Amino acid sequence: MEANPSNLNAIKISPEAVRLLSYLLPNPNNTYDPAFEFDERETFPLESVFAKPKVNPGLLFTKEEYTSRREYVKTLKQLVQREEDYQQQAVENLTLKDILIEWTQQKFNPCAFCRNVEIQECPLDACDIDICGAFKLAEDDKRREILAKETRLKVSLENWSAEVDIESIDTKGVNFVLRKGQDRPSELYEKFTIKPSFSNFSFNRLKDGLERFQDCFRISEKIISILLGRRPSSISFPLSSKVPVDTTILDTFDLNISQRKAAIEALGDSAIYLILGPPGTGKTKTSVAIISQLLYQINTQGTCDKILVCGPSNTAVDNLTLKLLEAKVQGITRIYAAKREISGKLNPEIKALTLSVKARERHSMYRTYEKELAQNKFLSDQDRKQIRYWKKQIELEILNNSSIICCTCSTAADFRLKDFIFKNVFIDEAAQSIEPETLLPLMLGAERVLLAGDHQQLGPVINCEEAKCAGLEKSLFERLLSKVGHTMLDCQYRMHPLIAEFPSNNFYDSKLKTHSSVKVRHDPKVIPLFKEKPIQFFHLEGEEEKSGTSWLNRYEAYMIEKFLDRILDQGVHPENIGIITPYAGQKDLLKNNLPQSDIFEYLKIASVDEFQGGEKDYIILSTVRSNSENKVGFLDDGRRLNVAITRAKHGLAIFGNANILENDSNWKKLIGFFKENECFIHEEKDPKYFDEVVKAKTDQDKKAADEEDDEDAELDRLLGRLAIKSKK
Repeated sequence: MEANPSNLNAIKISPEAVRLLSYLLPNPNNTYDPAFEFDERETFPLESVFAKPKVNPGLLFTKEEYTSRREYVKTLKQLVQREEDYQQQAVENLTLKDILIEWTQQKFNPCAFCRNVEIQECPLDACDIDICGAFKLAEDDKRREILAKETRLKVSLENWSAEVDIESIDTKGVNFVLRKGQDRPSELYEKFTIKPSFSNFSFNRLKDGLERFQDCFRISEKIISILLGRRPSSISFPLSSKVPVDTTILDTFDLNISQRKAAIEALGDSAIYLILGPPGTGKTKTSVAIISQLLYQINTQGTCDKILVCGPSNTAVDNLTLKLLEAKVQGITRIYAAKREISGKLNPEIKALTLSVKARERHSMYRTYEKELAQNKFLSDQDRKQIRYWKKQIELEILNNSSIICCTCSTAADFRLKDFIFKNVFIDEAAQSIEPETLLPLMLGAERVLLAGDHQQLGPVINCEEAKCAGLEKSLFERLLSKVGHTMLDCQYRMHPLIAEFPSNNFYDSKLKTHSSVKVRHDPKVIPLFKEKPIQFFHLEGEEEKSGTSWLNRYEAYMIEKFLDRILDQGVHPENIGIITPYAGQKDLLKNNLPQSDIFEYLKIASVDEFQGGEKDYIILSTVRSNSENKVGFLDDGRRLNVAITRAKHGLAIFGNANILENDSNWKKLIGFFKENECFIHEEKDPKYFDEVVKAKTDQDKKAADEEDDEDAELDRLLGRLAIKSKK
């Protein structure tokens, strides 16, 4: 923060200070007033900064230490409610009008006649038919974000309406299926009105979980004390002590020093232990080693304890489950939400481990029960209740015989697990979960909790600014990092040392080292373009343009296309290249400008969020923003920057306007780092190198185009002569 020379009654304020001031200044009661916020302007009148804001007595802030479970629950429950209210209002305010829908029908249970004769219409009217629909929605349409959170829509005409379930949202638009029992549309070619139906199921699960925590007797007192933030001196029992740890299985995993330390410490008697895994440090490998060793110890001791393995998303859980399977860990059962299991939308690589699939394979009656519930319209409520009970008994038998249960944190509150005790809980990607979500698996009897994640990468997504500023965005992982034992995995195996150096210095206190094998792998593989400079920043001053609700930069996209040509010319396959851009408008522009060739299907062009957890040999980062107002938008998120620049193994190229980006402190440091290492290329100041690296293809293109024009001209002359001869 500094004085503004042009206005002595105003101050300049950095983007990082905006959010901080939004809740530091309010009032002694620690409440937040949404009316007292800062916008994106660079300067603010002094009186507006230091004026006494209105008091909003309704909002509580998260704390480092709580006096009781009641206070803890009340605070978090209120913030969850704020987020729910915000999302519900956003959904209810969304209406899509005059939408053309492409209607289709699919037989999901054809009758005996149709099974033998391939026809569209069933002459017997005996098939079970799904009425499906689809409508277009641009990739950069912000309404996608709202629809992606919902599962149900209301579709209507003037004299007809029905509820539909969203099946998928792809690049073209939204696909749905008419819910059972709903009337078919009276007119197929009219323009429809579509309104999402807000589902508060996940929020109710979080609030119910908090309510249960208030009186929960299944969690150990150690864990409750840590969650409430009580200092060690106020706890009458030790949080941990040095006990010998069996390493029989750990020894088979070839762990490095920090990985082995993390595993041994985690397997000690700490009630809660954290594993901080920066990019490329083998967090998943370490997690698999810990779970494998823990299972070995349980089996050796002859106890019936089970391990609950969770994550914030199905993707995170599937990834860890797959790695456990590859490590030949036995006794795994993967549980999805009941609706997903019924729909069959399961990861094919671990499908055989899924609860419903196991039940169908091992018990023929389970298939009969499913069929009856889905097709028999004449079942009484009592019959349905009885069939569901029998179905549940089969599932319980499989779960009882399982050693490891894998599910999302939310599904840990599923009715199928409520009667089980899990003394050992492992949560992967824990820094991506809000605290009430992380709490759900713990209430199944946790005595040992292991959290793996990285708070310097993308965290939980909170839409309500009030709830975000009041602390809901801070994960339990981040809150406990300074309070409980933890180990940082400090040796990375992915990036060239120069690519890893800035993230290490800026986000990990210079503790992140590069393993010697990286350079050995890098030297023979790297292309000449990145041989001497594995990191490169290309300063461009093209103009940004609005694209719907997003942004694009045509000049930057053009230069990236030329640079991409140079990489491809040096023998790199598109599947080893990634283009990251935070803006959907730029993503669409780049995709549309690529040649229509099958080879480019392998090239991944995606957002930072889509790239988290991924890696490519070469990464091109398109920053887009270039404006006279010096606005960087959400590029000012340090965690997003960390993810973007740590995906590359051999080469990282950033395209952007340094004059704009340097208005953010993290970007200013990064650009300074590029300059210090002589990897900053200015279009006007370094024209020779710029031409060699980026524009080299342009001259070739021009020459090829001239040759093509010459060929066309010669063809025209030849055709002209033939035409004259034919007339004669």
